[in-house]
Amino acid sequence: AKAIGKTDSDFFSAEHAQAAYKDELEIMSTGRSIVDQEEKETWTGGRVTWVSTTKMPLRDAKGIITGTFGVSRDITENKRAEEELQFKTAILEAESETALDGILVVDAADNVLLFNRQFARIWGFPEEVIPTRDDRKLIDLVKEQVKDPDAFLERVHHLNANETEKSRD
Repeated sequence: AKAIGKTDSDFFSAEHAQAAYKDELEIMSTGRSIVDQEEKETWTGGRVTWVSTTKMPLRDAKGIITGTFGVSRDITENKRAEEELQFKTAILEAESETALDGILVVDAADNVLLFNRQFARIWGFPEEVIPTRDDRKLIDLVKEQVKDPDAFLERVHHLNANETEKSRD
């Protein structure tokens, strides 16, 4: 009841209210819905939240568009967790690039999750292979350089299986 007769401008910053209004005009002119659009909402007091919004045209009994309606789902905690993960990933990548040791991170399906420049240098990866991050090619390059590739891969799988078991405990 507190929202009756009010617009987005009564609740959100001018920037967000204008963007929402533009979306509504677009929906009313085209009849096309907006589905699961992520939006950063800056409230009039400065508080910031994130929502996943679906906006649709509102039609009368004759099918004529008379307005819009929508549903927003708060995803603020998800966005904060995502930002924190990106930050931690950036730190991990920066630390791995400055490490003196070669670092290779592989998952249980032999997908290369991360390797640093030192690892690439130690194993002699050609410069053109590094940016492609082609998992098969990288694993094959390593396998070519070890005396017993099957034993090497078995050891990688064994280490991976042990880490998976530890994380379940």
